[in-house]
Formats: sequence, C-alpha cells, structure tokens
Amino acid sequence: MTADDAARFVRRAGVSVTRELIDQFDADVRRFSSDYLRQPPYVVFRPLAALRGEVFGIIERYPRPEYLTDLYRIAGRVSALLAHASSDLGQPYAADSHARTAWICADLAGDRHLSAYIRWVQANVAYWRGDYHDAIQISRDGQAFAGNSDDRLRLSSQEARACAAIRDEHGAVRALADAADLRSSLSAEAPGRGVFYFGAGKAAYYASEARLSLGGETNHRQAIRDAEESLELLATFEHENSVELTAAARLDLVAGRLASRDLDGAAEGLDPVLQLPGESRTVPIVGRVSDIHRALTDPAFAGLSLATDMSERLVLFKEVSATRELPQIPNPPRLGELD
Repeated sequence: MTADDAARFVRRAGVSVTRELIDQFDADVRRFSSDYLRQPPYVVFRPLAALRGEVFGIIERYPRPEYLTDLYRIAGRVSALLAHASSDLGQPYAADSHARTAWICADLAGDRHLSAYIRWVQANVAYWRGDYHDAIQISRDGQAFAGNSDDRLRLSSQEARACAAIRDEHGAVRALADAADLRSSLSAEAPGRGVFYFGAGKAAYYASEARLSLGGETNHRQAIRDAEESLELLATFEHENSVELTAAARLDLVAGRLASRDLDGAAEGLDPVLQLPGESRTVPIVGRVSDIHRALTDPAFAGLSLATDMSERLVLFKEVSATRELPQIPNPPRLGELD
C-alpha cells in the first residue's frame, strides 16, 4: 500500500511531464505485466483502466513533445493488457476495442514489439470466437512487426493452432516447424517482461492443442509429449508461469490421454485442474474443459462410471467461471449480417 501511495505521488506531482513520471509509468506497466501472470484477469483490470486514464489525461492536458513517444508507448501497453484481459474474460467486443486503441498508440510510438503483441491478442480473440481464418491472417500479418524470437514464436504458435482448427495440416505443420526452430533461439529476456514474454512452455501447449485438433494416433501421441514438456518447462521457469498456463497445459494433456483412450490417466491429470479457483477459469480454460466434456461422450466411454463422474465434475466446473458475474457487452452485427 505504501508503494502504491508513493507511485501515485510521483504520477500526480505537478502538472509537468518529467523523466521521473515516465520512469514511474514504465515501472507500473512492468508490475502489471507480471501481475497478469500471478493474479486473475479481473483483479488487474480496474487498476489497469485507471492507469490508462491517467496516461491519456496527461497526453491531453500536458503534451510535452519530447515525451509523447514514451506516453503513447505506455498507453499502448496498458491498452494491450486491457485487451488481453477482456479476451480472457469473454468480452471479444471490448477486447477488439482496446486492441484498436493499443494499435494506434503503438503506431504513434513506433513500438513494433507492441504491434506484434497486439496482433497476437487480436488473433487470440478471433480464435476463441471461432473465426479461425481471421486468426490465421492476423497472426501472419503480425509477423511483419515481430523482431524478437519470442514475438515470432508467439505468432507462429497462434497460427499453428488456428490452421489446425480448420484442418489445414500443411499450414499447421509448417507453423509448428517454425515455432520449433524459434524455441531454440529464445533469449533470456523474460524476467521483468511478464505476460509480454512468450516462452517455450506456453509454445509447447499451443503445439499440443494444434496436434489434438489435427487428430490421428501420431498427432495424439505428439500432443501428449508436447503437453508433458510444457508442464516441465512451466515448472522450471516460474517467471513465465501462472496457474492458468499450468491448467491449460494440464487440460491439453488430459485431452491427449482421452484421445488415446487412457481414461485413468486423463482422470488423474484432471484432478488438479478441477481445484482451480473460479476467478481463474478464463475463456481459454473453459474452452478446453468443454472440449474434454465433449470427448467423454465418445462411445468408447459409454457406461463407464469414471467417465460419468468426470463429466459431472466438468459440468460443475463450468458453472463457476471467471465470466459468471460479469455483464455481457453486446457485440454489434458484422458487415453482411444487417438486414
């Protein structure tokens, strides 16, 4: 609390933009990017929104030219985090709106790393909305802005699972190969970057998800290996990890075992995920749980008490999610849907 008070004092001391103020904003963004991995999205959303209001207020009232680039960069990063949180909380319209704001700020600041991150957020929104072709195109567009290895890894991994979702095996395998090459060239710049860093552990469970979507015995075996590797990497590199990331990797492992007809192994892997607090049951987590729930309806599991028990527990899990108490923002109709 005292640290928060000190930060507020720096942000509000006088009417002039100073280097100290810019440094404080940068520190705030670093803190929130790390908090995003440690706290549920809705917890960080309100302070992020407040911080963005402060930054835009300064841009409007006291626009010292020598600091405008820094201010737009900071506003863009905070807006991108708001877009990410909105997506995780099942608010695609809000996520797209925040992402567009972030994109404008990134362009004004000339921040290509931020532009690549925003394209990933937009592709992620499209993916979980089921617009897989859009997700592919946005991911590919983002590669033009990707400079760091983890920027390219983030976008290649996103492209791979979107291609796999439409059964574009050629596109998925090519993107997975690109991602595998990029993982070997990752830098050690993760500490301090928080959610802005895309590590090998997260890439591994993206690969697992892609293999599951492609289907077939060979892909199912690879999906299990990828998910197991993801869990090992996430446990090793704790600065890249969060309870949601670990849960996602565990659910991909469960899905892989179910696809291989290993019901006992799937049940064992599912138990830790079912303990996840409701506020951490984001859209990506619930989406994976829904896929597993559908997989349990396979005739191979018909009449098995363990499968029935798992299904019942998954239904209860989905009833308490991070989006349960949130107001839903209506999405406007798309072009072509108007009468």
